[in-house]
Amino acid sequence: MSEPKKKNEWRPAWEEPNKFPSKKPTSQNPPVPPKKETVLEVAQRLVYGERAELYGPALEQQDQIAKLWSVIFGTEIQAEKVPLALAALKIARILNTLPNTNATLTKEDMIKHFDSVVDLAGYAGVIGKCAEERGWW
Repeated sequence: MSEPKKKNEWRPAWEEPNKFPSKKPTSQNPPVPPKKETVLEVAQRLVYGERAELYGPALEQQDQIAKLWSVIFGTEIQAEKVPLALAALKIARILNTLPNTNATLTKEDMIKHFDSVVDLAGYAGVIGKCAEERGWW
């Protein structure tokens, strides 16, 4: 069992005590979604709790990433576009694990990609937090 987490210390969800009943996920042993929280509840807890404590205000974090990307890509990137791009990355990763574009997502696919689905919901939450922090909502 892993040691207690220190404040602001990141660790994979599967290493969190009581988070997943199985050991570290592999293709033969994927993570099992928590039973007590929905995808949206997990995302909300992360975006408004653990990640906010670890990384600070969402707008500040996304703005910093946008500035780095602006230099890398040679064009100005808006902070709110960062989580959109990261969501696209998650979607592409999920789709790339399917045998073909016509394949049906299965229960096993959804279990295997639980963390990615939580991340997608979290990125939507980050967009909302940015809008809130700008006073748009």
